[in-house]
Amino acid sequence: MLRSIKLLRFATSILARTLVLYLLGIRSNDVAELRAKHQQKACRALCRILDIEVLVDALNRPSPGSLIVANHISPLDPLIIASVADVAFAAKAEVLRTPVLGWICRTVGVIPVDRTNRMQSRSFVDAVQQTLAQRVSVAVFPEGTTSNGSTVLPFKTGGFAAVESTNSEIQPACFVITEVTARSGQVSSRIYTWDDDRSLAKYAWDVVGLRKISVRLVFGEPIPGLSDRKSLAQFSHFAVTSILDRSASPENFTRVVS
Repeated sequence: MLRSIKLLRFATSILARTLVLYLLGIRSNDVAELRAKHQQKACRALCRILDIEVLVDALNRPSPGSLIVANHISPLDPLIIASVADVAFAAKAEVLRTPVLGWICRTVGVIPVDRTNRMQSRSFVDAVQQTLAQRVSVAVFPEGTTSNGSTVLPFKTGGFAAVESTNSEIQPACFVITEVTARSGQVSSRIYTWDDDRSLAKYAWDVVGLRKISVRLVFGEPIPGLSDRKSLAQFSHFAVTSILDRSASPENFTRVVS
């Protein structure tokens, strides 16, 4: 019963807040900034509903209008980043074509990535650059898939095309799971991370059954975009891997959502 109530609260909240954003967005000239600020408030509320505690590195925060590149461990990652920063996201184009979820993604300003159509790469670059120019960051997950959080998979270079050879900054970021607790006690972090063995519905059901998820979002030193995309991908992968390896001290973190 508690799971059902929690899931209903989450679904109702995200649909209601998306509808409000849709109604506000069509009346605003500063669409990217409006979406990002509304999204941040919504994502903090959604994290609270799901009992996700977000701790963010107090020493490094992303500058407005930077490209945030992060490891990817679950469908909850965008909620966590958006609870911390004014940000837009890049996602696979097919996601924007799905019922309901596609409407949500389009309303919050998700930038589509079509890896099967090279002709669409220019429009992706233009969309990212326009968003960055409005002082709204763009978050990408260059692994192109999810991992279990114990390592960082190789980065694809496509997401770096919008900032190569420019003055835009790349902000490396890394998710570090510190606690996952079920109502019956401590559980493996696997229940938080995504894997191919579970459908999205099964994953959602597992998550709403948890008592608490505590995640540190650690930002590294910014990387200037004055290089080619291949080099930027390599620099960024090294930075994110280094963050994961060094296990930052908890006293440097502030609680954003609890």
